[in-house]
Amino acid sequence: MNSKLRQYYYEHQENTIHTLKYVLAFLLGYGAMQFLPDGKSQWVIITIAVLMGSQNIIGLQVNRALLRLLGTIVGAALGLLAITLPHTPYLVIGSIIVASVFFSIITYGENDLNYVGTLGMATFAMIALTNTPSYLDAGFRVIDIILGILISLFVSKFIFPLNSRRAFVIATARNCKQLHAFIYQVFIEGIERRSNTELVQLDAKISKTLFKQRQIIKGMRYESFRQNILKQELLLVIRYQRAIFHYILFIDTAVSDGKRNTPIIMATLAPYIKDYMAILIELLSDIEIEQPATDKDKHLNALKDKQITASKALDAFNLEEEKHQQADAIAFTMNRINHCCNQLLATWDRIIQP
Repeated sequence: MNSKLRQYYYEHQENTIHTLKYVLAFLLGYGAMQFLPDGKSQWVIITIAVLMGSQNIIGLQVNRALLRLLGTIVGAALGLLAITLPHTPYLVIGSIIVASVFFSIITYGENDLNYVGTLGMATFAMIALTNTPSYLDAGFRVIDIILGILISLFVSKFIFPLNSRRAFVIATARNCKQLHAFIYQVFIEGIERRSNTELVQLDAKISKTLFKQRQIIKGMRYESFRQNILKQELLLVIRYQRAIFHYILFIDTAVSDGKRNTPIIMATLAPYIKDYMAILIELLSDIEIEQPATDKDKHLNALKDKQITASKALDAFNLEEEKHQQADAIAFTMNRINHCCNQLLATWDRIIQP
């Protein structure tokens, strides 16, 4: 029973449990608002909404919090500088031009400073372009942001925390299930992936999850030292998952082309490929959240046996070399999948060790 509850907790930590934390943070923020001047403290709630609504992983939340704080401070500083000047139309227009150019420059390229530029410009506008700009407004704005950040990070860190390692493990297990579904539909059911909307969407989900895994790793630098030690291991998991996916796509493409160019060979290899993919599905199903790959050796040996059987079936053909190349490539790719699966499961077991 404890095992089932633990698995339920892991599976719902990103969504259901995070929603409860979201509500708790809002309640704490509302309580904190009662001690702040009316009309100023709504930014406590706004900050909590932005931080906890956009990220549920501690490391990524800290990253977003620092960027939000930086954007607020820079925007407030420029706003304070603007309100020290005479409030004439020409100076107001000049300050807008300077601020917009500055924040536009720091957002060049694909980097986290895009968020700083957006928030900084918004903060500048709220402080410098109001009818009655004041230093007090700027001060309360910064205080509200800091308080919202502290509440968000407190709830995320101490109430059912979701650290980067756990988030990565959850994403990896989810992607293995997506790969499982993809392989089943393409190789077991024989659905043509290029003309099937569901498979196109599943392909996109797999790529999106791989991207999310990279983002999770970026947030690890804001967590404990041990989390950073795991970084290379997590990168290996992404590498092998991506390689397996690409090899699967290659085999599907090679089979599709082979049906036109060497139909006899492909018709002979098809049952062997199907059996191989069935074992690969079982192997991917063995990857569960915070659970070791219990049947690792059995699945790896079965994969190897199926690959050898397919290679022997291929060797039975006595064809010209150029007609053999496509089938040879499939057999070679199966061998590469075996290697990647072996490395993936070995790395997985190291990651989930307490």
